[in-house]
Amino acid sequence: MNTTARLRLLALSALMLVAPRGLTQQTTPPANLQLYLLIGQSNMAGRAEIPEDAGGIIDRCYHPEQMILLRERLAAVAPKPPADIRFIDPHVHAMSVTPDGLQAVAKWMDERNVERCIVSPLNHKGSRPRTEEERATMLANFHPYKGRIDRMCIIDPGEVATVGEAVTLLQREIADGAVAFGEHYGEKLMFDDPKNLLLYEACEKVGLPVMFHIDQNKNMVEPGMERVDRVLKMFPACKIVAHAYWWR
Repeated sequence: MNTTARLRLLALSALMLVAPRGLTQQTTPPANLQLYLLIGQSNMAGRAEIPEDAGGIIDRCYHPEQMILLRERLAAVAPKPPADIRFIDPHVHAMSVTPDGLQAVAKWMDERNVERCIVSPLNHKGSRPRTEEERATMLANFHPYKGRIDRMCIIDPGEVATVGEAVTLLQREIADGAVAFGEHYGEKLMFDDPKNLLLYEACEKVGLPVMFHIDQNKNMVEPGMERVDRVLKMFPACKIVAHAYWWR
């Protein structure tokens, strides 16, 4: 079964879960059925408050004036989430390395009934630690939110030369609380580039799921996603989570 067929089967399976009884053979809902809706896009809503001079502080923060204006307008009109529904957000970006960097995330979760979230680091200052001191700050930030705010970890393609090196780094991350690998940006690389394959293999060996990002210059694929299918066949025990433009 190719990747497109798998995705279609997954979508069909999801529809069958919520279809009217007459459309399925299931007559009595399972007593312990829990349905989670994973909805949204990586708008970084929980990463931090946006300061007025954001363009000079936050790397890669585009059009800060428009972002601030949009935030103010939405705050006035956005409906509050239903109080009886709790959410899980598996994709949050945060300034986890800065002192008290997760307080904004916790505040955002409280305001929106988010019960649990997973923070994925980005490869820039304030989001991913580069020194042992920054790592200590990051871990201290996550400690008070154990079980509520989880974290992923990343290794850049080309940052390590062997699978063994990657495994050593990932084992340390797991010991320090990482629950997945991502958000994986293979910048200017095809999805199945050897540098990416090294990371997929290492994640399979240590048991970390991989959340990947696909777009026009990251982990690139052609229509049909045969490169993704190749990786699935090469590393069948590696769980991968598709993000960004994969659905196009």
